[in-house]
Amino acid sequence: MQYIHKWQHNVVNYLYKDKRFVGLLNANTHPDNAYFWPREDNSLDAGLFDWTELAHVEASDALTSMLFSSATKGMIAAHDDTFLVKFLEGYRSTGANQKASEIYLEELQLRYRINSVTIVYNSLAYAEQFARSDLSVFLKNATSADFMLYQWQCLATGTFATEECMTAASSLNTLYNQIILWQRKGDLYYSAFVDWVKEEIQSHMLYEIRSGDDALR
Repeated sequence: MQYIHKWQHNVVNYLYKDKRFVGLLNANTHPDNAYFWPREDNSLDAGLFDWTELAHVEASDALTSMLFSSATKGMIAAHDDTFLVKFLEGYRSTGANQKASEIYLEELQLRYRINSVTIVYNSLAYAEQFARSDLSVFLKNATSADFMLYQWQCLATGTFATEECMTAASSLNTLYNQIILWQRKGDLYYSAFVDWVKEEIQSHMLYEIRSGDDALR
């Protein structure tokens, strides 16, 4: 865990350094802010309400936030790459596939995986919030099969004991999805993280060597 902690700030810098992946996005892309409406030609119009959290966000950062807090059961572990492919299809359908702004699946996949590793680490670091006594009713009634649906039912009916309890329950659902992902694909994600760190170290060493050579000239 200390290994992840050591490099998490470097991950953030890496994600936001390449402006191809940073755009004006809704940072609150959750099911309660989505709409789906049938058009007259039987096609489906889809979009988002609530743009109060509009911000410049890196693509994989937005995706991890949305998926970890919105998916049910093992959905992320089963369909992670499919989500990324669909995101790219939507991105390219807007015409944003010019040479200067083109992004590729392999790049997005790496970003998504190393960012997911740091998010899991950070969630575990704050796990003590889930020991709240006012979460007891929620935990008693929420089973692994309907965890996400039960959370949204509680949100809709206002049955949480306190606002802090509601926030903790939402965070707990996020952690649950992360645990399932880590259980099923943790080795794959962590290997991507370790390989990325190795490349960062090599790049930094090459930069120092080149800087030293320039200083001697």
